[in-house]
Amino acid sequence: MASGWRGQWQRATRWLRNNPATALKILGVVLVVIIVLQNMEPTSVNLLFWQLPAVPKLLLLLAAMAVGALLWESLRRRRHQKRGGMAKRKPYY
Repeated sequence: MASGWRGQWQRATRWLRNNPATALKILGVVLVVIIVLQNMEPTSVNLLFWQLPAVPKLLLLLAAMAVGALLWESLRRRRHQKRGGMAKRKPYY
């Protein structure tokens, strides 16, 4: 068995090869924590004739991500329904 830093490196790379999904989840959590810590200060938002004087940037980011996720999911479902409808039709040839 390898010892020292080479052995540690081999164990780490073996774990990474065996658990890529877990490694991506850990990376995602770390990135979310960094984003949260960097965006705690409040900011003002002007939209047409509405003004929100002190909204945390984090809430704006979360709202934008939620809207994006909803749009993504609705487009995915619409595309999936179209594919399902196409499968029921007769082929053109």
